[in-house]
Amino acid sequence: MEIHVGIDFGTSFTKAYMYNLDLDEPALIDLRSESQSGSPYLPSLLWIDSNDMISIEQPASGCPRKIEYFKMALANQLIGSDIYPTCNIKNKPYFLYCAFYLAKIMSIIEIFIKRKYSAYLRKENIDISGSVGIPVAHFDSPIKDVYEKIIAASSFMKNLIGDREPISRIDEFYSESLTHSKDERFTAIPELYAEAAGIISDRHTPTGVYTIFDIGGGTVDGASFYLEKRNGNSYVNFLTAKVEPLGLEIVANRIVQAGIEKTMPDARTLLYKSETISNQSIDSLKNSLHQLTAKVIVPVKKKNPDAFHLADSIPISICGGGRLSQWHKAVILDTYTNFKHKNCNIPPYKLFDLNPYYGNIPAPLLHRYTIAIGLSIPPGYGPEIIGFPSQNPEFHQTNKDANLDYDEIQREIYGD
Repeated sequence: MEIHVGIDFGTSFTKAYMYNLDLDEPALIDLRSESQSGSPYLPSLLWIDSNDMISIEQPASGCPRKIEYFKMALANQLIGSDIYPTCNIKNKPYFLYCAFYLAKIMSIIEIFIKRKYSAYLRKENIDISGSVGIPVAHFDSPIKDVYEKIIAASSFMKNLIGDREPISRIDEFYSESLTHSKDERFTAIPELYAEAAGIISDRHTPTGVYTIFDIGGGTVDGASFYLEKRNGNSYVNFLTAKVEPLGLEIVANRIVQAGIEKTMPDARTLLYKSETISNQSIDSLKNSLHQLTAKVIVPVKKKNPDAFHLADSIPISICGGGRLSQWHKAVILDTYTNFKHKNCNIPPYKLFDLNPYYGNIPAPLLHRYTIAIGLSIPPGYGPEIIGFPSQNPEFHQTNKDANLDYDEIQREIYGD
């Protein structure tokens, strides 16, 4: 029996979804332990105690320290203060944190699947493979190699570790994994490709440019791609991709620091309810999100000159755990007016949503699982990626108009 798993390793939360190829059966994977209640996804959170023992559940003793947002360290964008073990280790501590956490997730998934299909285990083996999502911008950069090493180390140690482990042992497993051949069953896949796969799975989806923003806890990940159809097959060409630390938790934390709200829950509620927040500190984040949006959309003009000329609007999908943030949504959509994109012959933005029944997931959870669902599509079954931003050069005007061309791009991306 073949099962392919999609793991959305998020900055704040991690989600998993699976597809059984033999039974043609998709299913949400519940990552909770028997003692846990609440949602079926897990916080991307670790604990390390005074004895350098690491775990995903808070230990009852040992003066544990909480490790948050450790995924951000893979791209050198660590949020908050460094938390290091006291013992000597050979590898970077945050690489070890990520590898241990992902290994535990893989182990939990394997246990879930074997329980779900226990009746089949008497007759046949279950072959589990998986795709782990990473930002498109990181997939198209040297950071991809870091993620692949983390995934390989996690796959190597997933059946060797317990619920609590000394960080020194994780360090040894990590070093040993680097000497072994890579486990080809678990691979890195661009997160927004997975989201795109869900959008274009409908055969009626027309050719053209599509833009996606994944609002996570730590980051906002954006990309524009061109959907092409030939001979009944779909092809995705990523034209732009950007990722910045502008996620829900980052903005909520700034709201608390600015004294607008006293607690993080109140700050999140404000983001969910308010499209505008008048504060100089928040305005700087607003401008950064405007610029990210522009950097995802504007260069499409130069990379595929006909794309906007033939379109009457730019379809924009907003997904991720922070999708319900009215502030994020409003800032992204307001970029069109704020940066005067109409004057630059850029079509209006048009918000669109996925099919509410996509993935057979309850509607309140769908926005969190769109990437995990797409990642569960086995390699070779989804649309083919034929290009990334680095492979798509911009087409500029003649040398005579080079300065005007450059000025236009600067204005469109950074505002007047």
